[in-house]
Amino acid sequence: MHFTNEQLQNGLLEDDPEILCYFWQKTGPFVLGFIRRHSGTDTEARQYFNFAVLEARKNLTEGRYRDQDKLENYLFAIAKKTWLYHHRSLLNARRKEARLDERQHWIRHPDRTAEERIVFDEQLNLLHQALKKLDDKCRQLLHLYYFEQWDLSEIAEENAEKDGTVRKRHHDCKKKLKNVLK
Repeated sequence: MHFTNEQLQNGLLEDDPEILCYFWQKTGPFVLGFIRRHSGTDTEARQYFNFAVLEARKNLTEGRYRDQDKLENYLFAIAKKTWLYHHRSLLNARRKEARLDERQHWIRHPDRTAEERIVFDEQLNLLHQALKKLDDKCRQLLHLYYFEQWDLSEIAEENAEKDGTVRKRHHDCKKKLKNVLK
């Protein structure tokens, strides 16, 4: 069955079951294939497809959808981008947790002598004192990067900045910190 773009848009806005089935038949296999290739399940693919339908409906209502793309492609793009965003966030969270575990393991390792622990604590204290001498932006960036184990891309996203801007500031802040520690 073939529908015009206007029929598809109206059907999506009106939650027409025939139009929703059409979208699943046309777009669903692509969403399923993509999410399966990226370690996802069929259930997750359906959930991301449903999210894409809701997001597309919202964008149509708010006038943010332009007719330049076929609505089927638009749904796939939403599902794909949402999956990648959540999948990357989950992977980054797991990496952070692993890095924090490694650091805690080093500190608490039974083979560490009391002297090593004292030296570590002193160095950490000196670092905190030096960080206090930096401006707020540098202090926040370095804290998130080194203590919270955030990636620079996550910091950029959180602050609505470009990756390159954050990388440059990170480099500059490290220089400032080194100068304070001299």
